[in-house]
This record gives sequence, structure tokens and C-alpha cells, in this order.
Amino acid sequence: MTYQNSSEQFSSPDLAGPRFAGTRLAGTRLAGPRFAGTRLLGRVLAPLGRFFSAIGTTLVKIGESSPRLRRVEALQAKSDAELAQLGIRRDEIVQVVFGNCYYI
Repeated sequence: MTYQNSSEQFSSPDLAGPRFAGTRLAGTRLAGPRFAGTRLLGRVLAPLGRFFSAIGTTLVKIGESSPRLRRVEALQAKSDAELAQLGIRRDEIVQVVFGNCYYI
């Protein structure tokens, strides 16, 4: 079968052809497949997705409110000369801040 353009190829079949002339289907278009479970699945999964999203957001907020993380951000904002006065190199910031609680 040849198609004039791609929209003809992928559109739903039209029942207006001579084969269906005089039948009650003449002139109607076939609808695409409907899945009965799709709506139910969406109603179940949407609240579940919101629940896990809320958990993730809470964990990020807890991590960002850590005083150690704020200390790392403050040290990273300093210039190399200011860090040198403190005796810290830029690549040592995380080890200095978290060194006493994690083996890094």
C-alpha cells in the first residue's frame, strides 16, 4: 500500500471507502486503543510519586541545613589567599570540615 504522506500512514483507518458503503460504519473513524487500567494506574501511582518526591525533598533540605555543609560553602567562597592564611588548600576543604566524623 502506498501513502501520499506520513500522516496517512499513521492515521486511524477511515471507514468511508467503498467496502463500507451502505453499512452503519460508513463514514466513521476507528478510535485508537483504549486501556481501561490506565486511568486507575494513574490514580494509584500519582500519590505514590508525590509521596516519594516529598521524602526526597525533605532529605535534601535536611542535608542543606547541615552546619558542616554551610562551613564547606563558606570556605569555598573564600579566595585562595584567605584559605592559605587559614592553612587550608582548596582541595582539602571537605577533609578539614568532615575529617573528624568520616574517614576520607
